[in-house]
Formats: sequence, C-alpha cells, structure tokens
Amino acid sequence: MKPWLAALLLGCGWFVAACAGGLDSDPIGDDAVDGDNDGVDDGGCDVRIDFDPPEPLIGMHPQLRAIADADLDGVIDYEWQVRYNGSLVGFQPAQANTLQAIRFDIPQTGVYDVSVLVPGCGEGEQSISVMDPQADFADLRLRVIPPISIGAPPIDRIQRVYGGGDKLVTAYLDSGIVAATRVQDATSAGVAAYLRFSPVSMPAATVEAFSSASGEVSPTLLAQEHSVLVIPTSNLLAPKRFTGWSAGAALPLVVDAGSPISGTVVDGTGAGLAGATVQLDVAGVPTTYATTTATGAFTVRSSLTSGLTKIAVTPPVATGLPRLEASSAQLVLNQPLAIAYAPSLAPRNVGGTRIERTGGLANARVLFTGSFVAGTVQSGVGAPVPAMGSVRVALTTDVNGVLPSALVPDERLAAVITAAPGDVAVTAVDLTASVPATIAAAPMRTFSTSVRTPDAGAADRAELEAVPIGDLAAGGAQAVRYTANAAGTITGSLAVGGRYQLRIRDPKQRGAPRVVEVEADAVAPSYTLVGSLDLVGTLVVSDSDVALDNAIIQILCGSCQGIDRERPLVETVSLDGEFRIAVPDVELD
Repeated sequence: MKPWLAALLLGCGWFVAACAGGLDSDPIGDDAVDGDNDGVDDGGCDVRIDFDPPEPLIGMHPQLRAIADADLDGVIDYEWQVRYNGSLVGFQPAQANTLQAIRFDIPQTGVYDVSVLVPGCGEGEQSISVMDPQADFADLRLRVIPPISIGAPPIDRIQRVYGGGDKLVTAYLDSGIVAATRVQDATSAGVAAYLRFSPVSMPAATVEAFSSASGEVSPTLLAQEHSVLVIPTSNLLAPKRFTGWSAGAALPLVVDAGSPISGTVVDGTGAGLAGATVQLDVAGVPTTYATTTATGAFTVRSSLTSGLTKIAVTPPVATGLPRLEASSAQLVLNQPLAIAYAPSLAPRNVGGTRIERTGGLANARVLFTGSFVAGTVQSGVGAPVPAMGSVRVALTTDVNGVLPSALVPDERLAAVITAAPGDVAVTAVDLTASVPATIAAAPMRTFSTSVRTPDAGAADRAELEAVPIGDLAAGGAQAVRYTANAAGTITGSLAVGGRYQLRIRDPKQRGAPRVVEVEADAVAPSYTLVGSLDLVGTLVVSDSDVALDNAIIQILCGSCQGIDRERPLVETVSLDGEFRIAVPDVELD
C-alpha cells in the first residue's frame, strides 16, 4: 500500500459511515408490521449494516454496526456472522460491553458477507469487497441488456477489476424517459428512418429505433445528451448525425438532401463500369447509395464533406470483379472521384472445374474468397489511394460435382467448400495462370483435447466454441460447439485448411474463459482454464423495487477493436436481480 494512502485511511478512525449501502431486512416488504415475521408487531423495527471504512483495503479493520430503527425494551442482543468464501470468520467487539459493532481482520482480498440478527426486530445482511490497491487490474466492459418488459435503456460501461479476489458490482439501470420526437425534412414532412441513439455517458450503450412513415418515434432513453445517427429510408435524403441532442427536450431531427459527391468507376480496360453500387462513409456517417450509369458515373449525397472517408464499390456479379474498398482522410470530396480497377485484373471462368472427394461432390456449395490490392481511388490531382479488393463468389456444383459458368478474379484465392451442413473444407486455389481442372475438398479433421481447471483438475462439462475466422469466416462457415465429458475431454471435427478462434468456457465457473486462435490441424492436446475471480453483481432499477430477472449480462474486452470488441467473453442472465460471473484474474496471468 502506498504510504500516503495508508495514512489517509488510518486517519479516518473508527467512525460509522452513515447509511452506506444498507439493505432492507425484509425483502417482501412487511417489516413495517412485523420485522421478524413472528406474528408480533415490532413497531416497524428494521436492521441495516454499515461499514467503516466503506471501501476497505488489505490490512484495514472495517467496523460493522447494526442499527435498529425503533427502540426496543431491555437489553438488545446482536447475533453476528461473518463469512469469506463460505467459511466463518472470527470477529471481536469494537467497543466494550456491547456487540452493536464488531471488527474483524481482512487478510485476503475478495467479498465478505456479514449478517446480524436482532431478536424481536429483524435481520440485516450486507456484503463488501476488499481489494489490494497495488494489484494489477483489467478494464473490461460490462454490458447489461434489460428484458423488453422493463423498457430501460441498456448499460455498456468500463468495469475496472483488480486482481486477487472477487468483487461486488452494482449495475444501476436508469428507467429512462420516453423521448417522443419526430424525424422530418425541411418542409416539416415526416420521414421514415432508422435511428441509433448513443448517450454521452456510455456511447456504446446504443438504443436503436425506427420512425414511422409520419416521422414519429418514441424510444426510451437516458435523460441526457445523445449522439443520434439518422438514416432515412428515402435515398433522396442524406443520413445525418446529430450531436448534443437532448433526450429531455427531444427536439425534431431535421434531415435534408445534403451535398452531392460525384465520380466514375472504370474497369481494368478504362471503360465505364455500369450497374455497380457505390456508397461512402464520411467521418462515421454513411452517404446515400448510387448505381453507376452506362458510363460508370455516380452521385451520392452526404451531410458531411470532409473527414475520414471510406468508399465501397460492389460490381455486378457477372463481371467477375472484386468488391473495392478504400479509406483515406485526404480525399477532396468536392472534386470528382475517379475509382479505377487495376488493368492487370483478368477474371477467369471456373465453369467446368470439378469439386472432388473420392469422386465428384454433388450439390456442394463453393464460395471463392480472398483479398488483394485491386484498384485505386483519386480525387482531383491528389495522389491515388490504393483500394483493396475482396471476393465472395458463391456457386453450387451439379450432380457430378462440376461448377457452373462464372467469372472469378485471376488471383490466389480460397475455395470454402460445404459438402453438407457442418461438413466444410478450405482449399487454396491459384487462378493467376489458369483454372484448375479439379479442386479437392478434404474431409473434416477430427480433434481431441482436454480442458483442465486452474488446479489441473478435469473440467467436466466445459464448453468449446470454435468460431471460424479468416477465409473460413468469409466463406460463411458457422461456429460449432462441443461439450467435455466427465474426464474433461472434448472431441469434434474442424474444417481442414480453416482457422478458428477457440472460445473455451466453464459453466461451473471453476475458471475464467480462455480464447486461442488455431489452425484446424493444430489443436493442442489440452487447454487449462485461466485462473478467475467472480464479479458478484446486483442490478438496481431506478424508481423500482422489481427484481430484475432475465437481464442479459455480458463481459466484453475493454480494449479490443473490430468484431472482437462485440464478442462477449462470458455471458449470463440475472436471477432475482443478482448475477455471478467469472472473469480472468490478472494476478494469475
């Protein structure tokens, strides 16, 4: 402990924190008549527990006090119980000749559960977290999605977790306000649109909604300012982001046609590419979309004219060209955009190629996928920006396993072959020189691995989810799930040539989830779960005494980007307004 922190805490002395986190001893709310449910009117007696200090650290000695709300005749007895990890903890009176307050040592971090029974009055229960301020910590994201019946906005906030012991977490859900508003154009006509509301205090806790044909929408939001993204269903009106929009005032959201952004798309020969779909994203706000004319010309409309610009061009399937994507903050959007495919691209026809596995694979789904530099984007006289091409050409073989006629870029690609549901293979295909006569689809590869608890025991009933990544994910392969037997062993099969993210978790919470990335043929003989600590949580809804059942609680990576940012590390649901969820203990990394 840092010397200045210890001095500050010791200087606080042994005073009682007023009403810190007290609990009503009677969850069914009848203590106003009978505090101990013995049929005798106790005059509204109630018991609560306060802690001093309210946020104890290792080495401190919290003082607990039970307070009766009404005077009782005679000597008052206090029957205390202190538990840590389910085991009883010894305690001493904090003052002579009374057990109204006790003290006990806290040599370990974690959660201490304390209760006191006052005969003739009632019982109070309270828990408290003890932490080590010098411990390592991790910033995770806590996401709470309330059930629809509650109507409260979600929570998505950073939860700092110190290693070494369990932690109590209280998630306060604001019941929110109904922010009745309207999406309209400059003439005050209603506009149907998709809306995404992001509160300033928790930008990731978004609320999505749709306005009606008359523009009316009434989402339940936090009573604070929001960033609002509005995407009209009409392609004549530009999507727009509103900042500083107050849910309390709920002023109308006015959209207009925005500003035009024009350009052309040409193929590798320099000819205009007709029928391609073009859309931009400027500083996080999408534009309208446009379909290129016979000369390759397009015009989209945007509410912003500067900022990081992302461009996506989706060509007609029949061309065999890849989808183009480029990103740059240097593009001048009031200048014509020149989008050009590379001259070297020469799509090849894969028709007649046979997909084989001990003979032709009939009715197999084959998806060619891959990415490579495929063109450029330029505005005015500025330097050209490289554009990446991505391929997703889906075909189905005939009864002999032969592919139909289709154009595919002449690049090194991957063929993701689905012989049957759950039977997938990934095969590298080189189309740079010619089209192969056959493409082999290897059978699924069987694997066996064991899952161990942090203390090397068998993690029976552990779950392994194999999430496709890379070419396998681009090819549309689905995640597969397996469960360990009583010995902690998991057997299953994965796609040869595929790459997976293995997400291993233990429903019994004997360890925290573990995530590893592997090739299908490189699954390790065993995996040991990460040492864990528990987040012991309570859900509290403002202005409500309802126990929040069936709320979804997710723990997510606090620093991840892309798709990993939205994949929960672990998930559970609340019961009687409470939850317990295991997360990695950073002290054991």
